Amino acid sequence: MIYEGTPWKRELRRSAIRLSVWCRKPPTERGYFLIEKQTFLSAFVVRKLFDSHKITDAVQSQSVTLEFFPAKLNVLGGMASVFGKSHLDEVYDVEASETRSLTVREIVNQIIHSFFFVVDSKGTDETFLFFNSDRTKGDFIVQLPLSRYVQLLKSIVADQVQSASIIVDRLTGKVSVALK
Repeated sequence: MIYEGTPWKRELRRSAIRLSVWCRKPPTERGYFLIEKQTFLSAFVVRKLFDSHKITDAVQSQSVTLEFFPAKLNVLGGMASVFGKSHLDEVYDVEASETRSLTVREIVNQIIHSFFFVVDSKGTDETFLFFNSDRTKGDFIVQLPLSRYVQLLKSIVADQVQSASIIVDRLTGKVSVALK
């Protein structure tokens, strides 16, 4: 558990700045590595802040609209491990997207538990994160613009918990915390 969230939020601010800089540069292997590194580290920090009650429920449950691409092949077996970024279109139908939403918590969980994680510009000026988790690898891959991920990090950095309520369910005895 994180005792004081401020230093971690400062680090998230630095990650957001680094990601903003790297997504504007021409794509290189080194750049993609640095984007991956900052994305993984920041997703883990965000989840630790969530679990330590340092971010409000409103931010955690914020809905983000994303593009989902369905799986074409059975990726549950060993076959998926031989495919990398250059073969993403062989495993997922990148022509048949569906718009769906995930919460911020679901996004960071998918990144942390990613089976596929690919940084690509798709031949455009924008950089995208493509990812799915070990649980969703056979169903779909998610496309998230890196600029949108940076916006999410900035909103988490700006978020301030003003109050906390402890709620006890009288029937089950389950304790939960509501953060505003």
